[in-house]
Amino acid sequence: MIQPQMSDPAPPTPEIRGRSWGEQGRGSLLAFRFYFHFSRVVGRVLSYFCTGPTLLYYMLFAGRARRASFTYLRRVKGAAIWPVRVARGFRHIFNFAASLIDRSLLLSRGPGVFRLVEDGVEHVREALTGGRGAILLGAHLGNMEFAAGVLDGVDATLHQVMAEPMNLDLQKFIEAKGGGRFPPVIRLDGAPLASLELLKVLRHGDIVAMKSDRIFDDNWITLEFLGHPARFPTGPFTVAGLTGAPILLTLCLKEGGKTYRIIVEPPRTVHFDRRRPREDQVREWLEWYVERLEMYARRYPYQWYNFYEFWEPDSA
Repeated sequence: MIQPQMSDPAPPTPEIRGRSWGEQGRGSLLAFRFYFHFSRVVGRVLSYFCTGPTLLYYMLFAGRARRASFTYLRRVKGAAIWPVRVARGFRHIFNFAASLIDRSLLLSRGPGVFRLVEDGVEHVREALTGGRGAILLGAHLGNMEFAAGVLDGVDATLHQVMAEPMNLDLQKFIEAKGGGRFPPVIRLDGAPLASLELLKVLRHGDIVAMKSDRIFDDNWITLEFLGHPARFPTGPFTVAGLTGAPILLTLCLKEGGKTYRIIVEPPRTVHFDRRRPREDQVREWLEWYVERLEMYARRYPYQWYNFYEFWEPDSA
């Protein structure tokens, strides 16, 4: 990714930081493969009742993910006695398992299985009128895969930006099983050509879907999230500042049963001012994102699926 100059201390190596994602990713991929086949046979509701193995695995054997869940829930909902903490943890993991089931059904049966409520999807077309493409900026909150439905009838190609190998393995698995074709992928693996491809796609007027709540390289800024310092990647905002592509915060959040709400906030266009340090500008833009992300996390607390040590290690 194109590198802004950051003044924060050096982060742990991406390999070390990424290992916890890899452990979560392998478990998620195995669970997804199971639910992909199982849900096609028994349907959505019965699949929910069969999430026991996933719940037990995360609560009994995935210590790192369990601790991450408890830490997050304490910060988003406040301290609680032990039985309440455990009940919250089970609900959090159940929602995660249900999201895998829903994602499986979306890919195997199509969006007709669900009721999709659109909130602000007209902003996508508005953003594309400038001819600079658009960035759908999401997070590991909710089920962003459902948001692809907002692009029906849009005269632009959607590209997925991926940095996690698990997602690429998942894509290959779904396509091999006849679950549909994925949008073109731009893989951010540290190669300079990846950033060039990203800039090229936006300047062509197309759309890229990105997430900005996990770091993969040395481009990050520490900001307060739920009252504690956490690292957030700067890449999406650096790209937006260089290209003028409008940013649309895009989330798809479950509202019960089979209903999902697709939220697309109004486009936000940013440009670098040569008279100011780039770091200060990126920080301001990222603060906006983190503030909005915190608002939605508090509104939908059990749909946060970052099951790793998200906050700074010395954060109490």
